[in-house]
Amino acid sequence: MDFKNRKVKIKTINGNNYAYDMISYWDKEQKKYRKKSVYLGKIIDLETKEYIPKGSRPIVSESELILNFGDSYSISKTVENSVFGDCLKSVLPKHYDTLMSLVCYKLLKSSSMQYAQTWANGNYVSKEYKKADLSSQRISDYLKKLGNENAWRRFFKSYIGKLVGDKTGVIYRQYWAS
Repeated sequence: MDFKNRKVKIKTINGNNYAYDMISYWDKEQKKYRKKSVYLGKIIDLETKEYIPKGSRPIVSESELILNFGDSYSISKTVENSVFGDCLKSVLPKHYDTLMSLVCYKLLKSSSMQYAQTWANGNYVSKEYKKADLSSQRISDYLKKLGNENAWRRFFKSYIGKLVGDKTGVIYRQYWAS
């Protein structure tokens, strides 16, 4: 067989994508070009047509194998098990994952929030708070929402309710002069 013009073709079967090598060859008996497809493996990235070769197991990148766990896990569980856990959920419930990811980031890192997404990709928060959107522009939008007085009111209403058992109250801090 004389192989010409090899092209990877993607076939979708039952919702799964598979890679096939389409081989054009000259059939001497019929005196014309013919095509033959050879199964290569299951597609894992449609854009790049990357596939897992037939008979092998999926290749996991080294960055996916290493995940910083302990520090963020400790912070996460401490906050969730404290009086603040439910209070923080009440502030912006749809953005709780973003809030908790940023809380962990700011407690652990002193760098600018523009690096939060990069940090989160190698940290436990990416698994625990999957809905977090830590792109630079989304963080700015989120902080704007967090700074809204209504968000503050929701937090303090929840916080006072947890401490005193009532939805209204006054919080004050007493300073002692020495």
